[in-house]
Amino acid sequence: MKTRRAILASLALASSGLILGSALLQAATTIDPVQKYAYGANIGWLNWYADGADGAVIGQKFCSGYIYAANVGWINLGNGSPANGMSYSQSSAADSGVNVDGGGYLTGYAWGANIGWINFGLNYPGNTGLPMVDPTNGQLSGYIWSANCGWISLNSGFGVLNTPPASQLLVLLPGQSPAPGTAPGKTGTPYPQVAGTAFNVTVNAVNAYFNLISTNSANPTMSISSSDPGAILPANQPLVNGTANFIVTLKTTGFQTVTAMDAADNLAQGVSSPIPVNAVGTPGYDFVGITSSPTSITVAFAGIPGATYVIQGAPTPMGPWTYLAGDLEAPADGIIQYNDMTYASSGSFFFRAEYISGP
Repeated sequence: MKTRRAILASLALASSGLILGSALLQAATTIDPVQKYAYGANIGWLNWYADGADGAVIGQKFCSGYIYAANVGWINLGNGSPANGMSYSQSSAADSGVNVDGGGYLTGYAWGANIGWINFGLNYPGNTGLPMVDPTNGQLSGYIWSANCGWISLNSGFGVLNTPPASQLLVLLPGQSPAPGTAPGKTGTPYPQVAGTAFNVTVNAVNAYFNLISTNSANPTMSISSSDPGAILPANQPLVNGTANFIVTLKTTGFQTVTAMDAADNLAQGVSSPIPVNAVGTPGYDFVGITSSPTSITVAFAGIPGATYVIQGAPTPMGPWTYLAGDLEAPADGIIQYNDMTYASSGSFFFRAEYISGP
């Protein structure tokens, strides 16, 4: 018969990757060389790729470079050097250009010597959306306005699409999911791990928008390290379709991290979120997790796959302990989750998972 034990509760409160970075000097265009056109009925096709070297650059905060239209010549998106280093103020011709906000919306003005200013801040009649670049797939959409040429469409079919290459590594832990288009590229709270127990770590090659990018042509080899000096780490292995899974075992309690590195150093390293590492349970109720006092509380316990647990709660670390739920079997990843709304109060509350039976 196995010794009864408790496990620490951890609170789990619950169109394009055109953006390659803010360029202070003109850089090579971020526009795809094939899907490079916008269209205006009175102006014709506008080539955002131009000659490649001088084409449009859509950065994280602002744009630079040029669009070329056979009928009107070059159109300047900005000089790439906003006065404040972050965005064009539009207060003078020298500090005017097209800005990019956190949601991918384009605002401000472009300038063509033969057609004047092009406004990126107006709503097309009947269309509630401003011009924008979709942070998940790089597709441009919406309309821009020229007083001399009318509306110019950036929509699909006349859109501009660019998928930047992989530039960095994203480390995902149990309890986390990818979230392309948002920083830091992932969502969720890492599940606690038990010292000496193996768990899976996923490494993805992503671009500046945290979109998964296939790396099959290069097959970069990944290596794994950890802040835990006693960690058992996997052998190096290449990414397949831009991703790879590694088995890691941490041995030092406290908060630890896992780092993924490209052996060739072509991709920026990825560092995991902090991982709570708990000691292996010992006889008695020795591990207790503290919640903050949200309206709905979700607690996660690192258990033994296939084992059965009961959940108990108390207002203090010493009790008195109250039965909350029973016969909870830890799934394959060993993570037991329990959601509770009863103890959402102004004070703290303590939870514990008690081992009952199983492996």
